[in-house]
Amino acid sequence: MEANLIVLDVACVEAKWLKSLINDIPLSVKFVPSISLNCDNQVAIARAKSKSYNEKRRHLTVRHKSIRHTLSHGVISIDFVR
Repeated sequence: MEANLIVLDVACVEAKWLKSLINDIPLSVKFVPSISLNCDNQVAIARAKSKSYNEKRRHLTVRHKSIRHTLSHGVISIDFVR
């Protein structure tokens, strides 16, 4: 579970970088849709989308806040795949 949150956070950082790169390229259309991340763990998706996180470990709380911030601003969307 913890490893999945760490991987989601790293993927969020990469998605932010990719979206800023696309925005820097001069195009006629500046709308960039959210980047879809596929995850095979429903618990990790539910944990990432939940508003509260009650872990005692500070590094996981910081990563959860980063994922929530990225989700709420529409940079990424997390989808479940089998």
